[in-house]
Amino acid sequence: MEEPGFFFGALSLSSDEEEGGAGGCGTTGRRICEGCDRPKKNACLCSTFPAGGPIELRGGKVIVLQHPNEKKRKLATVAILKKVLGSCDVLVGRQFTAERYPVLAETLRLARDGSVDVFVLYPGAKAESLEDLAEERRASAEGDGRRWVLIAIDGTWQQAKEMFTFCRDLLLPRGVENARRVELNRRGGGGGEGEGLLLMTEPDQGCVTTMEAIATAVSIMEGGEAMEEALLAPLAKLVSLQKGFNPAVKARLGVGGSKHTKTRRSRLKD
Repeated sequence: MEEPGFFFGALSLSSDEEEGGAGGCGTTGRRICEGCDRPKKNACLCSTFPAGGPIELRGGKVIVLQHPNEKKRKLATVAILKKVLGSCDVLVGRQFTAERYPVLAETLRLARDGSVDVFVLYPGAKAESLEDLAEERRASAEGDGRRWVLIAIDGTWQQAKEMFTFCRDLLLPRGVENARRVELNRRGGGGGEGEGLLLMTEPDQGCVTTMEAIATAVSIMEGGEAMEEALLAPLAKLVSLQKGFNPAVKARLGVGGSKHTKTRRSRLKD
């Protein structure tokens, strides 16, 4: 079993893998907040960030495989997630290989050794319930102490499908029982202000953003609802602000009562 320090050190991004910067709005002529990379005057999200700094997970970490187009979106949620979750790395690309992204190769090496459990968040007929697997870990003395890595894909439905298809064998190698494809049984959203998180027209009932899906998954693994709400507080404020700026968002929030935003992976089938 690897020592904890080696595990987290080994899964740190190299300079070649590190994402190229925050997703700020890039609007000319407006002052940008250095804390949240949003317009400082009327769109700052810093008041919703955890008071003690980004949340660090006790026994795991998150790796996001992000399509380059998502990085350019003004309302991309992963850039916000990075501000509130310290145990999170973002790899940007379309095709992921072990040679180009050593952090993925190292993650799967540790899974083969039985040092970590790897959960690839990609719904579908062959996906297992993350809730059930988390319960199994807690019921097992060995599993409860083993560290974990959650891998999520950030892109449109078609982008996510293409990315997953290309790197399926890398993320879910044959014969490695500690690497599992998973999905969420319960919806994200965190309740409270998090209800009604509609930024775009949702393509299917029960869809969630990448940030919501990761917050829910992390809360299942170790944090509980309080952590989920803390992670989603900036997204709730962003939605509230967009409701005031964008009539289309306001209209969607007032019709249908749905609690979720456009998905990046949900409901995808093989």
